[in-house]
Amino acid sequence: MSVLSKNWFALTASFPYLNFNLHEFLNIKMPYWLPLNPDTCRHERDSFSKYVDYTTSRFCQQKEVSSVHTLNLSIELNDHTQVDIIEKCIRQVIKRGVQELVIHIVNTPMYHVPNIFLSASRLMSLKIRECELPLSLMVDVVKFESLKLLFLRTVPLNDEVIKSLTTSFPLLETLVVEFCYGFKRFCIFGHQSLQQVKIRIRCELERIDIEATNLDYLYIEDLFGRGAPSMNLTSCKKLTTLSYALDGGLADLSSSFPFLEELFLRPSYDCKKLKLSSHSVKRVNLNT
Repeated sequence: MSVLSKNWFALTASFPYLNFNLHEFLNIKMPYWLPLNPDTCRHERDSFSKYVDYTTSRFCQQKEVSSVHTLNLSIELNDHTQVDIIEKCIRQVIKRGVQELVIHIVNTPMYHVPNIFLSASRLMSLKIRECELPLSLMVDVVKFESLKLLFLRTVPLNDEVIKSLTTSFPLLETLVVEFCYGFKRFCIFGHQSLQQVKIRIRCELERIDIEATNLDYLYIEDLFGRGAPSMNLTSCKKLTTLSYALDGGLADLSSSFPFLEELFLRPSYDCKKLKLSSHSVKRVNLNT
């Protein structure tokens, strides 16, 4: 190995951004114009798992690197060997103080994020897709003192887990919940840091109740035509911007959003008439 190769090898080993995306890996190894061979595909998936294991272990052996900044893990699991490698990877980066964590794992049955992730004390950004949250998050009082962004997509939730966000994530500033299911009420009480909330509805949501003194932006979208839930955000005095895309009707802006100034509205395709009532709204953007 040349001196340049050795230097480059050492440099890549210490790079604190770990991106493991199975689809990107397969697109490089097996371009779409080549005929798909099941044996080749299985071999390349095994190669990806080995790549994850090797790269993570090599990084964690670097004494001059103190922490991992980002781990992006996107994979479709096929066997238990892959599960062991993935969980080993998660354990290693958490011990190295990972700050941004993206977990997107497709599996049947749905993959449970291991409880070890609850010890990620330096985590500032967490994105989870198509996985179940750790069981201990449902029953224990766990605090992420540094987390500012939480993104959940196609994750089973319940009313109590959503309520626990107040205690588990005291510094949370941005919350995104997309196409999650299993809950009928979206209630957050007494949160002091929350500034932005985005909800894309998949389940039959009955009520949105938020008490967050610094909330200034709310996005609500329902493409399944289930109707607008009842809402109470009267205590959110800084909530001045609302993006609203609901098929089933429009909430009473005066009572639900008394401090609203900007409204971005996307009505249903068959909507022929809109009636808005608000004493505070200064700008309306209608997207049809």
